[in-house]
Formats: sequence, C-alpha cells, structure tokens
Amino acid sequence: MIKEFENVVSLQRERDSETTLRILEVYRSMLRHYKQEGLGERSKYAGCIIKQDMIDTLERRYIQLGGNLEDV
Repeated sequence: MIKEFENVVSLQRERDSETTLRILEVYRSMLRHYKQEGLGERSKYAGCIIKQDMIDTLERRYIQLGGNLEDV
C-alpha cells in the first residue's frame, strides 16, 4: 500500500512539473508578444490593450514559477 502511494505521489509530481513547464512556455510567449507589440497596442491573443501592469504581473508570476526573465 505504501509503495502504491509513493507511485501516485511520484506521478503527481511529474504531472505538476510538466504543467509548470507548459505554463512557463505560455507566459514566456505572452511576454514576448506583449513586448513586441508594445504598450497601448491591442493584443491579438487576448484582445485587450497591452498595459505595463499586465506585463509586470506576468513577469512576477513567471519568476515565481521558476522562470528566468533573460529567457524572454
């Protein structure tokens, strides 16, 4: 029973890690897009006007999840 639990925990950690990597990829793409389009422009993905606070929020979350802004 303990062995089964350890296997489940291991699989969950692996899934969590893969999910985090996917989220980091999305955030990295969004940051690149926002910076490329520029402040005040309409995002073709989100349909909203790009603002500095959006970029700041994405950057903070990206760093919290282990991303490096040098990769953006």
